[in-house]
Amino acid sequence: MSNTPVQPHAHEAEPTSGSHAEAHIHMPSPSFSPIVLALGLTILGFGLAFGAVAVVLGAVITVIGLGTWIADDIRSASIQSSEH
Repeated sequence: MSNTPVQPHAHEAEPTSGSHAEAHIHMPSPSFSPIVLALGLTILGFGLAFGAVAVVLGAVITVIGLGTWIADDIRSASIQSSEH
């Protein structure tokens, strides 16, 4: 092996200006909505096999989980549009 330092290629260098330097990856805020939706779908699935009470309960929980998830996305989109 040689002791020469490895130089990065021109395309691997960090951008210093332009749109790449301003790129931002949006990460959604933590939410319990996906967990609530999964729980509702699980109860709904068990209800299809075991009884109408679980179907109704699972459907209600599923609608609540889906509604809160959609509300979170709408809220997040409105906050992002006001920041730009």
